[in-house]
Amino acid sequence: FDTLVIAISITSLLEPSLHNVTFVRIFRAVRVMRLFRRLKQLNIIFNALLNSLGPVLNAMLLLAIVATLFAVVAVQLFGDQSEVYFGTLMRSLFTMFQIITGDDWANITRDLLDDPDKLE
Repeated sequence: FDTLVIAISITSLLEPSLHNVTFVRIFRAVRVMRLFRRLKQLNIIFNALLNSLGPVLNAMLLLAIVATLFAVVAVQLFGDQSEVYFGTLMRSLFTMFQIITGDDWANITRDLLDDPDKLE
């Protein structure tokens, strides 16, 4: 099987005008899958990643809900004072995303702290 895949791959490299070599790519993918079955450690890691996908997605959903709640509150509290960051719900959601990811959130807070009246 491997010899056949290698032979067809070499043929496709030597003759680029062959248009029906997409099935070779499928064989290459199958070859990688066979590698997963042979290497037990890699198979264990792959299964662990698949099993953790559900809880990770649940955590991301919970984080999105909490960020949305904080964004709505931020629009109500800071929307008039800082239109750039909290003027609309979408801007506020983007600001929450910046804060969650740690993307230069200090500038956001400095803008609010420069004028103490904004926090009242």
